[in-house]
Amino acid sequence: MSRKPEEHEVDPMVAITVGVACYNVEAWVEECVVSLLGQTFKDFEIVAIDDGSTDGTGALLDSLAARDDRLRVIHQENAGRGRVRNRILREARGRFFTFVDADDWIDSECLAKTYHRAVKDDLDVIAFGWVRIEEGTNRVLGRRNDHQERNVKDVEGMRKAAFSGSINLMTCASLVRRSLFVKHNLAYPSVLHEDIYITPFLYFYGKRFGYVDQDLYYWRVREGS
Repeated sequence: MSRKPEEHEVDPMVAITVGVACYNVEAWVEECVVSLLGQTFKDFEIVAIDDGSTDGTGALLDSLAARDDRLRVIHQENAGRGRVRNRILREARGRFFTFVDADDWIDSECLAKTYHRAVKDDLDVIAFGWVRIEEGTNRVLGRRNDHQERNVKDVEGMRKAAFSGSINLMTCASLVRRSLFVKHNLAYPSVLHEDIYITPFLYFYGKRFGYVDQDLYYWRVREGS
């Protein structure tokens, strides 16, 4: 039985917000955005923030936004990834939320498979598989396997796994109920690897978890990433 909307969950305009933090990613951001706009699932928005880029990132984002109004672009002075993620969350209108790094891309079925699973099973956090791809060679460097064989219905076990670090704590490759951030005032710190400080709390406050054991997120490994 699905639960009733919580008081802090206003009637959303879209099902999913996809957040993209962008800084000097002119060479890769178009591939990222095209993979988002090409999703088979249609009820979503993209909030992309140009964080003071000094290359052509901002102009390229504006050009892409002119072709599809699902893409909203915000330009600002450089503030760092943690603050960018927080601003994206403030701008978001989706009931669920995910991040995609601007030099990565996702499978065309990613949003459909994760959202429908989240709604069907009334999930708060749903993780999915990722593949690490070496730039230039396209060599597969690794895959996510931390959720495989794990009993996601064991809420306490999932929480312990998150806080012990045995679950990958990267922000990407997860679909999250946005109200977890809103209700509990979660914010990313301005430090390196900011996501490892927040992801455990999503498992702490969340009540139902899931995992899609398919490669849906493609993580580009490149020099300077």
